[in-house]
Amino acid sequence: MIQLKAFGPNLVKVVYLLASDSPRGAFYTIWIERHSGGFRVCKESGGGAKVWQRWTWDFESLDEAEGLFKKRVSDKTNPKHPKRKYRLVYGA
Repeated sequence: MIQLKAFGPNLVKVVYLLASDSPRGAFYTIWIERHSGGFRVCKESGGGAKVWQRWTWDFESLDEAEGLFKKRVSDKTNPKHPKRKYRLVYGA
């Protein structure tokens, strides 16, 4: 079971990724949410059930937020990525 922390009426889009070969079960969750000032891209990463990093980026438009969102997901799922490679578990 996957528990997503990004939920509610402000959620626009979410993707949950798991590392293909990670003894600690590394994960990467990224989502776009709407807020009063525009849009925010949020990401959490960690291993097992523990979050090690949280980041947010604010944007005025959905197009700008989706640009970063798509780039991050593309980088993480790229089979030629020099670091850890992730596979899509949930999201679009």
